[in-house]
Amino acid sequence: MGYIGKVVKEFRIKRNLSRNDLAAGICSEKFLYLIEKNDRTPSADVLRLFSNRLGVNLFEYYEYVDCKEPIKVREAMYQCARLRRTSEFPKLKEITEVMKSLPDFSKNPWRYEVLVNQYCIMLFQDMDIKGTIEGVEEVIAHLEPEYADEEFTAGLYALLSTGYQMIMDIENAKRTYEIGSKIIDHTKGNSRYDQIHVSLKLTAMSLALYGGDYKEAIEVGLELVQLQEATSSYERFNITSYFLACAYYKDGQEELAFQWFDKSAHHLLMLYRPSIAYHIHSSDLFETFTNDPSAKRDLIVWLKEKYDFMA
Repeated sequence: MGYIGKVVKEFRIKRNLSRNDLAAGICSEKFLYLIEKNDRTPSADVLRLFSNRLGVNLFEYYEYVDCKEPIKVREAMYQCARLRRTSEFPKLKEITEVMKSLPDFSKNPWRYEVLVNQYCIMLFQDMDIKGTIEGVEEVIAHLEPEYADEEFTAGLYALLSTGYQMIMDIENAKRTYEIGSKIIDHTKGNSRYDQIHVSLKLTAMSLALYGGDYKEAIEVGLELVQLQEATSSYERFNITSYFLACAYYKDGQEELAFQWFDKSAHHLLMLYRPSIAYHIHSSDLFETFTNDPSAKRDLIVWLKEKYDFMA
């Protein structure tokens, strides 16, 4: 069993604080010593006061206290989640190599986070669709029952669904999407799961577009915009707005389509996201949007200057 005391001690040392500095006005120095020795457990109020003094939310480390290096595990998890959201796969590959060097990531459940990273890279950077599908199916087939409802499990199903869409196996794409959605359906409103909800809604939009159900794609997309605004999850707003542009265009609502295309382009200009820009550029409607007289020429020029592969 792990203890929060080792996290408290490590942050105290990082902040160059003595025990007396950290304990002052909160508890006795001896009590802090016992906490750091794992002989005492701090109350929630004491831990909150320690958090304020250390400038870190210690409560976020509770699920990692069984790890040998809880702070490194938490920091790696935070970084890889951010890089998956922003589709920065070269950097994700770097952090994944660091994670693999930490003993904690060779054990359950943390090893699954490494696998999710590896298959994200394989699918979206290496474009090894077959290898991703086969690998993820194998992981899921041997997944321990206690991890059936984990966020990473829903993420694996989201990856599978995307892979199946890429090879136009819509039946399996829908099947795996529905399983992933069911896993996290009860987590709406829980900020921890916001990004996996975004991923699965993007998958639902893509499935609706593939199936020709453009009104469904629009409905899901507008719901997703509301979710992203409510949770300040704007990293993939460029994809959401581009999918909406495609859905409105194919539904015959061209004016709205170009409005959403403009939003997608502006977002790509504000944040440099080459992986996302590449996939948008590869879509069947990109040339239609950029060559149409309705398109804002200055915006297209700026976009092609920022992403030279679009030129």
